[in-house]
Amino acid sequence: MAVVIQNYGFNPSTATIKVGTTVTWTNFDSSQHQISNAAMGNYGPGQLFESAPLGNGGTYSFIFTKTDSFPYYCTIHPYIGGYITVTS
Repeated sequence: MAVVIQNYGFNPSTATIKVGTTVTWTNFDSSQHQISNAAMGNYGPGQLFESAPLGNGGTYSFIFTKTDSFPYYCTIHPYIGGYITVTS
């Protein structure tokens, strides 16, 4: 599944996927972005993810192996957020 980072937002900003799905974020903004679900314990059991800062054209992929709901955000621009729900 692909998530585009553009105009300081995630598209789609919410998604429901199946266990085992790889989500790939690609940055199309000129500013760097960093994807994380680590803030304030907003990660499910064993599903902590955080990218390095992504420049324009940079990508980050994560395989979701457990069911749960995962809010995430950009650590550089914390007002940008998204939500992934993983089902069996």
